[in-house]
Amino acid sequence: MGTPTHTFSTLELDLIEQLCEAVSHTTYATLFIIDHHTHSFHAVKGHPLLLCGHTEEEVQEMGLRFFAEHSTPEGRLILETFHQAMHNYVYALHQTERENRKLMFSFHFQLVADEKKRLPVRCEMTPMLFNENGDYRLVYSKLSLTPRNEEAEGLLLVKDTTNNQEWKYSWENHQWNEYLPTSLSELERSILTLTSMGYTEEDIANESHKALSTIKSCKQRLFEKLEVKNVMEATGVALTRHLL
Repeated sequence: MGTPTHTFSTLELDLIEQLCEAVSHTTYATLFIIDHHTHSFHAVKGHPLLLCGHTEEEVQEMGLRFFAEHSTPEGRLILETFHQAMHNYVYALHQTERENRKLMFSFHFQLVADEKKRLPVRCEMTPMLFNENGDYRLVYSKLSLTPRNEEAEGLLLVKDTTNNQEWKYSWENHQWNEYLPTSLSELERSILTLTSMGYTEEDIANESHKALSTIKSCKQRLFEKLEVKNVMEATGVALTRHLL
């Protein structure tokens, strides 16, 4: 079925670019506004490291080809699978439900910055504008660095913030399965936050009025829950999953 084409005015494009630039000032991520139907970028703003040696203007000219050219063969498979899975998920919803849901899709892959450098990244995509047929036209995307974790590569998730549900894509049966998101206790969040600020375990025990042994065991459980080995990785994973 053909999709009506909407041509954006200069004012609309300027507003989109200003929005991207304003948000990029508060994060180290690179932001894209993607035209879903033409695969072009209406705006690109962000960290030079994630532009792989290109200028923002060059990346905008490349469109989605930027991701394809700066991915490993495994990464290109992840990209292709993600876009198809995202499309299938959205269009399985009724048009009204599709427009009212607040959905965020994400996937992990390695960005090829140059011949020697591979950057573990997480890409988030959120449909932000639908046309009169309920087809999503513009997609907001954020690309950010993540802790190096080989098990995370290929992880595809969708989060529905309307009802606080998450689904994880299964590579075995090629479908979305309900995913129980990780949650942190108040003590776990406190330990992670204070440790990242330079507090020692003894300091945290005194601050929280807990035994040192309690802090040590809670910290170990926290690492196991997030499947990480140190505080830097734990902080990265917690921020990525919006647990802090």
